[in-house]
Amino acid sequence: MKPIFENISLLAAVACGAFAVASCQEFSIDSQEPAPLKIEVDALDNYHVNAVSPDRVVFNISSNTPWRITGDSQWCKATPSMSATSSLVSEVEIIAEEYEGRQARTATFVISADGIEETRTFTVTQSSKQSLTVIPFDERLATEGQTFSFSIVSNKAWEIIPSSSFLSDIDKKSGEGSEDGSEEVITVNVPANPGAVRSGELTVRTAYDSYRFTVTQNGVIIELEENPDSDLIEFEMGDTANEKIVKIRSNKEWKVKVPQEYAGWLSAEKTADGELKITVGDNNTLQPLSGEIVLTTVDIIDGFDGVTFRVVNPNLKFDITSGCNLGYDEATGATRIKIQNGELVASKFLIKKGRTTIEYAAISASATAKFGMGFTSPTSSANYKLHLESGTYWYRCAGGFGWIAPIKKTEADFMPLADFKKVEFVVEDDPNAAGKLAISIYVNGTLYGTQAGRNAFAANDNGCRMTIESTGTPGADDYCLVKSIVYKPAE
Repeated sequence: MKPIFENISLLAAVACGAFAVASCQEFSIDSQEPAPLKIEVDALDNYHVNAVSPDRVVFNISSNTPWRITGDSQWCKATPSMSATSSLVSEVEIIAEEYEGRQARTATFVISADGIEETRTFTVTQSSKQSLTVIPFDERLATEGQTFSFSIVSNKAWEIIPSSSFLSDIDKKSGEGSEDGSEEVITVNVPANPGAVRSGELTVRTAYDSYRFTVTQNGVIIELEENPDSDLIEFEMGDTANEKIVKIRSNKEWKVKVPQEYAGWLSAEKTADGELKITVGDNNTLQPLSGEIVLTTVDIIDGFDGVTFRVVNPNLKFDITSGCNLGYDEATGATRIKIQNGELVASKFLIKKGRTTIEYAAISASATAKFGMGFTSPTSSANYKLHLESGTYWYRCAGGFGWIAPIKKTEADFMPLADFKKVEFVVEDDPNAAGKLAISIYVNGTLYGTQAGRNAFAANDNGCRMTIESTGTPGADDYCLVKSIVYKPAE
């Protein structure tokens, strides 16, 4: 029996030893000190955001103890601003409101953590909203040259950019701006102007905005007294006068010339009173006439070639029937007229003895159009007509004095209508019949025929209307190109 006890005793001893070891290990863990408290922040010391659409500010906090962020401004806040418990990494965003102020503002933030004495501080600065005000110079500079000033109020850096060399002498071409709204005065020295009136621009520019204004300097002044900024001299619609007097303001003696290309209908001269007299001839086209005159100084001045004025005479001597005017043809310099049944073009005046010349650039008419031209009395049925009827050209007199057998030719012994370039009606006294008229027609300079011994014009002392017409059935695309219609009364 003794061995059994001893074994039992041994087992008991072993068990007690194991318990003792376990008890020693548990006591050792409980007796360890806690890990040290720490916080890590990767935020910068300073941040900058714009006034409009502020940039995002983001940084991270790693901590094993609760932390908080406190700020001194309501316009700028941290999200999140604290942690309830420790965390490994937290992303923090700084949100700033948009700003309307004219001075920059700064918010200060302090990061602290439980159990940690040290704190971390950083700032967020927000720019002021862009503000640029320019008080420009708005007077004309003297021809002799002068110094002028203008003002800039800006809270941002600025620069001045001149568009012309005569505005380049600037005492201060750039500046940093001022948040307090102080005014900066800029001085520009402008030299004498030897030539015509000149203008340039000064542009004040920041990174966000710009302001531009124009500076004008007098030079040689030749301008319209009633409208100095205009270069247009226009005859009034419906004005029957062919002369116009305009007053000129000038600081130099001047003279006038008309370019040769307009000399056929336009002339100009300086009157004894120092005014400008413009004379226009009859507008024989179907479009308003536009020409030029040039006023220059009597003495030659380097850099000054004169001032050009446009002269427009809108008064037409002929009316175009509504719907017939297809506009000006650039290639031929003629007016395109749609051929339709009835009058296409009619004179606004009455024609008596003399020569009427119609010049065409082209005629495109169907045989059934009965395209023609001639004279018609406004008070009777008397008329003289040249027109096409089914391939035959007729020249006839008709009306109140009875029908007269027409003169006619066919295309076979004359020419196609498309070849008609110039048609002339000559009205003169009939040498063989006292008190009667003879009306001859010429096509491209060749006599077509004469109707003599008639008195259509005598029946109406005021004369007849001249017309271009169609009395048949024109094609949809029929047209003629009329370059001019000229009437020269008999001497």
